[in-house]
Amino acid sequence: MVNKFLQALEYSLLPGQCLLCGQNSQQTLDLCQPCTVSLPWLLSQCASCALPLPKPQASQLCAHCLRKPPPFRRIASPWLYDFPVDTLINRFKHHKHYAAGHVLTTMLVEYLCQLYQDQPLPDIIIPTPLHWSRQFRRGFNQSYRLAHTLSDKLKIPLSQQLRRHRYTPHQQGLTAKQRRKNLKGAFTVKGDVSGKTIALIDDVVTTTATVTEISHTLLDAGAKAVEIWCLARTPTQR
Repeated sequence: MVNKFLQALEYSLLPGQCLLCGQNSQQTLDLCQPCTVSLPWLLSQCASCALPLPKPQASQLCAHCLRKPPPFRRIASPWLYDFPVDTLINRFKHHKHYAAGHVLTTMLVEYLCQLYQDQPLPDIIIPTPLHWSRQFRRGFNQSYRLAHTLSDKLKIPLSQQLRRHRYTPHQQGLTAKQRRKNLKGAFTVKGDVSGKTIALIDDVVTTTATVTEISHTLLDAGAKAVEIWCLARTPTQR
């Protein structure tokens, strides 16, 4: 409560500036209300993989998940990977624009609080790891920064028990089948995750190849269930 009061006081004295339109945000976030409303919110979606659906369906599952349920329990994502969310994510991910990361993570926290208001939160949070060589070149792991903030705001322990021990080429441009083959056996678990429900953090989910491989790895290590939390979901079919 004190932190919220101090944040409100700070923005009243030094008003925030919207990262998209440049106007005074008029709220305790560097994003104005009109731009917030105009974001590509993910409304009708598969209850399992969060794939955008053209309209609500009785089953609430996409055809792929009906045929072959994924190893994870569900994907929680507030947005489609579309303008201007894609711009904010790329600023954060590739240009270390931490203000964009803060705005996105703050709204993700609010989304998760509403989603889990009548459900128990996961036991631990684990960020999707980068191979050490890629993290060295990039300078930071965006998933870890997201996970650190989510852990702090939601009071869920942060764990780094997941390792990416094998270097893999970039997934961009690969088909879903190529992505799965590329990631096979790339991750290992250090330590005990037995009986834990895990929130796996990533920035964007595209074909679900990465989160599927990691989910298998965590479940094989004894995890009870895996839930995926991400900023955005692409409309790509697998």
